[in-house]
Amino acid sequence: MRPREWFGLGVRMLGLWFWTQAAYYAWFAFLKSPSIHIATTTNIPQQEDVAFATYYVLVGTFLFVGTRVFVWLGYGDAPKVPADADNESRE
Repeated sequence: MRPREWFGLGVRMLGLWFWTQAAYYAWFAFLKSPSIHIATTTNIPQQEDVAFATYYVLVGTFLFVGTRVFVWLGYGDAPKVPADADNESRE
């Protein structure tokens, strides 16, 4: 793999990490809901957990959808491959 492909993979993994953070905050928001009645020992209100979960979902989705844009910003346009080199690699 070329460095630009590794960079794209890293951006996608960062997006996946943001989604796991969103799941973490959504889980605690669920536990703090009035219908569950599980005692939590934090002073963070449920609305703040929902806000963080929403933020992390949006950032993770933005990273996944915009991976090509971030790779373009980091590495510029993809190098042009001559048509002859492409045909030779298939044989």
